[in-house]
Amino acid sequence: RQRRVLLSYLPSPAIDRMLDEDEAGRGRKAEAAVLFSDLRGFTSLSERVDPIELVEWMDAFFSRATATVLDELGMVDKLIGDAVLAVFGIPEALENPAERAVRCAFRLDETLQQLVRERPIGGVAAIRMGIGVHYGPLVAGSIGSDARRTFTVFGDTVNTASRLEGMTKTLGRDLIISEPVYEQLSETLRERFEPLGRHDIRGRTDGLFLYGCALRG
Repeated sequence: RQRRVLLSYLPSPAIDRMLDEDEAGRGRKAEAAVLFSDLRGFTSLSERVDPIELVEWMDAFFSRATATVLDELGMVDKLIGDAVLAVFGIPEALENPAERAVRCAFRLDETLQQLVRERPIGGVAAIRMGIGVHYGPLVAGSIGSDARRTFTVFGDTVNTASRLEGMTKTLGRDLIISEPVYEQLSETLRERFEPLGRHDIRGRTDGLFLYGCALRG
């Protein structure tokens, strides 16, 4: 049963490690890429949509989004409201987690637009997505009580990815990545981004040089 549940969130090679109680119960440090996405304007949209229709639509979106993350060998850490938190490079190391995270970001938007075409909701022709991606150190481990434990990641890298997603609105870009992510990208992916300069990040003592792009016109 545990394996079936984990298959919904983790790539198959990582599951044996997760089921090892000694390994999972121990917090460990790692460097990984973190992706945080959020559907723009979806809260107001949800207020005028039938609750059952909304739940079914969100279930379809999360199912497709999770499949996209897993296809890039990422881990779905949390599904919060209409947001997705995904990690690349933990619990299994990846050759280029930043590249996979950014590739996943573009694919998530494609997944969203395909769903909107197939299952329109709320009378809108399109739903936009804001995404932030950051790379750096984090802590991963199984936390909780004896009755309920969850494998999760936390730390400044996770918080920063969330902050970058929030800045997509103020900076007018759909996808914002930090310099540590940009530096690891292939030339093909780099060409899709433009420099946004150095910005202060809430909760951080030092700023970050950011890059951004529109996911579509």
